[in-house]
Amino acid sequence: MGKNNPLYGSLGSDQDKYIPGVIISCVVFCFESGRLKLLLCNSKWLGKWVLPGGLISYNEGADDAVRRILKEKIGVKQPYLKQFHFFCNKGRIDIDGSENTDYSTTPRSINLAYYSFVRADELKLPETDADGLRWFPICDCSFAHEDHQEIIYTCISSIRKQIGFLPIGYKLLSEKFTMPVLRTIYESILDRNIDRRNFQRKILSIGCVKPLDEKRSIGGRGHKSPNLYRFEKKIYEEAEEQGLQLMTNNL
Repeated sequence: MGKNNPLYGSLGSDQDKYIPGVIISCVVFCFESGRLKLLLCNSKWLGKWVLPGGLISYNEGADDAVRRILKEKIGVKQPYLKQFHFFCNKGRIDIDGSENTDYSTTPRSINLAYYSFVRADELKLPETDADGLRWFPICDCSFAHEDHQEIIYTCISSIRKQIGFLPIGYKLLSEKFTMPVLRTIYESILDRNIDRRNFQRKILSIGCVKPLDEKRSIGGRGHKSPNLYRFEKKIYEEAEEQGLQLMTNNL
């Protein structure tokens, strides 16, 4: 592996600690300021926005490497992770956009792609802006490096196909939430509007979401305070462990 890694900085004497030709990229989702967003890093090596990622050392597995990377970058210790694809197309060029990169000793690298759902209150972003971390709405990934745009689009497509089996809202929202907020997350992923009444009926019929005898105060006269709900943690965890469907795919 070359000494100068154009995506993750200079490895120097540490270069022999990592598996050559294998890269990890992670699409990190967070519901922040009322919108579903993903995290990008401003790479000083490329002058472009890229997904958080890194390399795998010889003494760790791929999942362990992702957890380490996310803990270092955003302070999340136990993120929800799912590997959804690996990229190694014959015509794929390395991340810096050139075929003669010093990225690894091989003509191209294998990119193991993960996604992660994290709650806003779990994040501990670095005080300095050294990594140039920024949240972007998932509807606009045009700022990302071309190869990473492909990863993001493949990720969203994968989530759409498995949407009934994934604990999306459970891993993104706080303990108490409103039904419109939960619906907004699914609308963002599916990129379309969802009928309000049908969505609430389907969500409640499965039994994973419980209504509370509480309302969220939004202030102002003429505004109806929405009801609050919470996830049934035990049901979600059992369904996730057994691979059971959490909700219908037909929203």
